[in-house]
Amino acid sequence: MAKTILATDQKETPDDQILGKDWAGEYQLLCTTYAADEVVLQVRPGGNPSSWHTAKYNGSDIKFTAVGDIFDVKLVRDYEYRLLTANAGAEVIIAKHNIHG
Repeated sequence: MAKTILATDQKETPDDQILGKDWAGEYQLLCTTYAADEVVLQVRPGGNPSSWHTAKYNGSDIKFTAVGDIFDVKLVRDYEYRLLTANAGAEVIIAKHNIHG
């Protein structure tokens, strides 16, 4: 079942919803609502509060800039992930690729 990880009233994924070790596996992120500011995926080594980095794929920032933008991602156990935007207004949800795996 899909879960909202960035709501329209948030500028970043709340601390209690950061994707951590319990989220290891293959997922798909979907932007269901978009305002005006891009939404970037950030990653950090688990538990290090000051080391968030914008995630990249083939040298380009992983970002959502329109409704319907989708990104397939493999989340690893030892990292944490969140979404960040300059101003609230976007919504991004996450769903597991293989619900049986």
